[in-house]
Amino acid sequence: MKKIVLFSLLPILLFAKFQVTTYFPLETYIAKYIGKNEIRVKQINNRYLPTKRKISNFDISKLADVKLYIHLGLNVEKEYEDIFKKSNPFIETLDLSKDIKIMDNNPYYWLDPFNLRVIAKNIYDKFCEIDKFSCSFYKQNYEAFLDEIDNTFLNIKEKLMASDVRSLYVLGNYWDYFGKRFRIILVDKEKKYIKLNELSESIQETKNRKINKIIYLKGDSYSLASAISNSLKIKLIEHDPFEEKIFFSLRLLAQEISK
Repeated sequence: MKKIVLFSLLPILLFAKFQVTTYFPLETYIAKYIGKNEIRVKQINNRYLPTKRKISNFDISKLADVKLYIHLGLNVEKEYEDIFKKSNPFIETLDLSKDIKIMDNNPYYWLDPFNLRVIAKNIYDKFCEIDKFSCSFYKQNYEAFLDEIDNTFLNIKEKLMASDVRSLYVLGNYWDYFGKRFRIILVDKEKKYIKLNELSESIQETKNRKINKIIYLKGDSYSLASAISNSLKIKLIEHDPFEEKIFFSLRLLAQEISK
């Protein structure tokens, strides 16, 4: 009788999906790319928010009632990790920044394609640890993800090598990892409007550095970026480092830079 029960449960055990919670769509995209339909994802926010929002105890309980909480290691995500562990002491966590060298005060490491490889490996290893039966399936998806990274890297490199752009103004440090990987000098422009008595010097500096573009964060600082762009006669590039479709986002950034 026990054997019959065990055999009847075996298909359920083999094909049972485990649940994952993520903070925002970028993490969901990568997790689903590797896990596909073998995982079910709960998501805290439908877009990146830099600060923690108030969530009801009921929703916290639902979000914490999973096998694994995946996050990029951002401060706001760690706050939720503490909350989830209080609700569910058995929840496992995966900080995707594991084995990645993080710059001081700069957590936006996923904009370097090489770091995306580490992120993917962290997810793949953890999924295999949790669900050994599906490891070969995860491996197939993981390797496809690596191929996407390689193709994206080569596409970006080709575009930038064909371009004369070597220096850019940026409003913020979001693109430091990208700039370092592709050897683009990023000049962090002070977040202030250029005064009339500073204009001549700023124009000369821009010419000396051969800068003709400024990157700003999508949804933030448009008025300031536009004013600097008009004053210095340089082009605007809007970019969202938290975009869900990371490969599209990186390719588009390279395309805008190389125009």
